[in-house]
Amino acid sequence: MDVEKSASAMCDQTFHKLETKTHQENYFKQSLNVTDVKRYHLGRVFIRSRKGPVMKTKIIEQELMLVPLDETIDKLINHPDYKYFVENVSSGAGSTSLDSYMKGQFAKKNKVLQNHPDALRFVLYYDDLEVCAPLKSRAGKHKIGAFYVYLDNIPPKFRGSLKVICLLGLVNANFIKGKFYGMDAALEVIVGHLRKFETGVTLKSGVKVYGTVIATIGDNLGQHVLGGFKEGFTAHRCCRVCVATYDEDMKTMTGEDENLLRTKRQVQEVQTHRGKNEKASTKYGLNRESCLNNLESFHVVENMPPDILHDLLEGSLCLTIKKMLRYYLYDDKGGNPFTLDWLNQAIQNFDFDYAEIKDKPSLLQEDTIKDQTSLTLHQSGAQLWTLATVLPLILSPHITEGDHWENFLDALEITRIAFTLDFPQWLVSYFRDLIEKYLSTYIKLYGPLIPKQHFLVHYPTLILRLGSFVNYNCMRCEAKHKYFKKLTAYYAAFRNITFFLAHRDQLHQAYEWSKSPSKETKSGRRSTVSLKCADYGHLLKTASGEVIETSWLELNGITYKPGRCYIVVGFEDYLPVFFLVKHVIVYPEVAFVCQKFLTTCRHVSAACFLVSPSDELKIVRPQDMLSHTAFHAHSYQDKDPRGVERDPCKNCECSAYEYEASSQRAACSYCECPAPAHLAVLDGL
Repeated sequence: MDVEKSASAMCDQTFHKLETKTHQENYFKQSLNVTDVKRYHLGRVFIRSRKGPVMKTKIIEQELMLVPLDETIDKLINHPDYKYFVENVSSGAGSTSLDSYMKGQFAKKNKVLQNHPDALRFVLYYDDLEVCAPLKSRAGKHKIGAFYVYLDNIPPKFRGSLKVICLLGLVNANFIKGKFYGMDAALEVIVGHLRKFETGVTLKSGVKVYGTVIATIGDNLGQHVLGGFKEGFTAHRCCRVCVATYDEDMKTMTGEDENLLRTKRQVQEVQTHRGKNEKASTKYGLNRESCLNNLESFHVVENMPPDILHDLLEGSLCLTIKKMLRYYLYDDKGGNPFTLDWLNQAIQNFDFDYAEIKDKPSLLQEDTIKDQTSLTLHQSGAQLWTLATVLPLILSPHITEGDHWENFLDALEITRIAFTLDFPQWLVSYFRDLIEKYLSTYIKLYGPLIPKQHFLVHYPTLILRLGSFVNYNCMRCEAKHKYFKKLTAYYAAFRNITFFLAHRDQLHQAYEWSKSPSKETKSGRRSTVSLKCADYGHLLKTASGEVIETSWLELNGITYKPGRCYIVVGFEDYLPVFFLVKHVIVYPEVAFVCQKFLTTCRHVSAACFLVSPSDELKIVRPQDMLSHTAFHAHSYQDKDPRGVERDPCKNCECSAYEYEASSQRAACSYCECPAPAHLAVLDGL
């Protein structure tokens, strides 16, 4: 037998009928069921360009690239994991918490859901995507308007995966803005596809499904473009929920005025009477009537939830931190309890654990803090959230509590509540009072409010209407932008860029859905452990008397590492119960061997829970966890060692503790023993 000849023949057949691009496309379509991208004509332009020695006129088609929604839904709901997503989760039918749209007021009057309770609940996302460097000469030329869609039927813990955030359309953003065709040129096509689901769509698989759009999400500019509201946030009326004026009302309003809320009837009357009157447009804050209002059970004044990422993390909370730091660092009234160099050193040396280190804050700059024309601290949303949660641990031992510090803690508490999924009914009234207190104190300390702070007054009402804002968080949708940016940078494909990106996304999406997202768990090094030798052997029984442990486990996007993370299982005396993960078991089932920690109290000034270890061990399974989040504990000094009385040193009976900024620990100046410290778990609930 000629081995070389046989091997050569086999290799020749490996790429048979894959030699050309057409062959490859056909193979992908047959094997992965790749969806074809549809082109929708918006218009055309004629340009003159040189081809050799001759100037010729070329026709450039300006198009919207649309991914057929019915084909996307057909693949999604017939995927083996879709039932796992929507059924293998507690319904919470007996719960009164506002954890989903179905618990809100508007779900009860949604006509599609009344007739078809199991209908698909679409959430539409829009944002502008800059694929070129924003400061280079080509900036803006290739800016893309991206439309994504995901299903609210999928629980939030699975919805964070980019696999379930589906591309709906791509278009050059310049075509739908300014002098070209307008946003409605693209929206009419998209709305036409969405409306079909309201009366029922029979998919290729033969299944008939119904659907309704429950919300549109995006940053504030994107929401206003979709809804036809004024796009400038210094406009006379720049709030999409109410008609408060920018100069007279918004800068001083601390509570919601029901008489100023926009209504569907009011908007319809304004659109009917204003026509092309630009003065009326300015007076009412409306540029046009959005074609989104043609959808059943949807209206732009009711179904546009707030953008908590930009309103809070990149808005109110960021601005409050900046004002607070400026007061303590550069205002004599603040007492100058620390310096910027010390604070940066403390942040750099803070013991960020594995889940926090990826979002470690950047160094704070003096010019940025002093700049009163901008609210940014040059941190990403995730970095700002990490900075806000660790600042109380770092600063609370060294400052005298006052209005400025309390105002920052109120802003932090508002952010935590806004990012709460399991939102109880009773919390709404407390939330409203807290927002009013925060805004009133802010005006007293720092002056007028900005529009992003004004939007907070509507949060309690919108939660009652639409449910928890976690269901409408833009963070994961913005993460999907990275794929398109990397693709453009790698291929440098700027000719017909929207079609190229949409087509490549469908190839990528088909490949991702060929795998099983629900069963994808990653783990580290594994080892077999005999239950006879394990300290938790009496808590667990297996047929073989053995289990398999791993050094780390990634479950639903969250990484758990033994000895380095805490999980929350329930409440005792209205305080969360934390368990330290001691061992991670992956066979015969996924489970955590945990040590119970007793929660002493919630430290308000440090914004954390103080905990202490107990001797109790417990087996915790993923379904037993209250929150699918890995928490970390940090050492915390309760009082400022400089000039504040402490318990006397056990070694030399003195109370002269000195603070070491590099280690964030207090030590006795005589015997150098460490001062007593608490174990603090950051309040992420």
